[in-house]
Amino acid sequence: MRLPLLAALAAGLWIPSVATAHPGHAPVDPNDPYEKGELPPAYAASGRGIAYYNTPNRHGVAIPPKTPTVVGKVSLDLKAPADVLVQFSSGIAAETGEGCPCSVRASLRVGDAPLTIVKRINVGAPTVQAQDKYEHDRQPADGSYVFALPAGKHDIALVLHQVDGAGTGLEAYYVNLQAIPFAK
Repeated sequence: MRLPLLAALAAGLWIPSVATAHPGHAPVDPNDPYEKGELPPAYAASGRGIAYYNTPNRHGVAIPPKTPTVVGKVSLDLKAPADVLVQFSSGIAAETGEGCPCSVRASLRVGDAPLTIVKRINVGAPTVQAQDKYEHDRQPADGSYVFALPAGKHDIALVLHQVDGAGTGLEAYYVNLQAIPFAK
């Protein structure tokens, strides 16, 4: 009995194809407690065991066309060489479908070293607005990478870079970045 249900779910037959407006872009409800008051600011901290940058609010960071943009940065002061696990998460949104589909690279940079490309995110598919009737196309941008770093101070940045498409309404939301050292 469960196998046909699982097969139907796996084949996508169970999921209805009715699209709805994204709740984050619905008209402002005066009774919604999340729409009132100031949004918390982004914050960063570093210590002996972890450095992190968190954005706990809905303010987007613009991703200009063809310009690598630092959206989060942390610093570590390593007393000895270490393997450093760097993790990030964010959402990428195409606020308008004009000039898209677009691709955004999520990269990490340690100090002045070249970018380390971790992920490519495709966003702004024309069918999202035209066919599915969603107001904006949003895709996850998350990844991780391990750097072998020597002792000393290291600045680690999350860089988003639109590499394809001509969209001008790309934004990053809820940017989070963590760097966790593991002594060798």
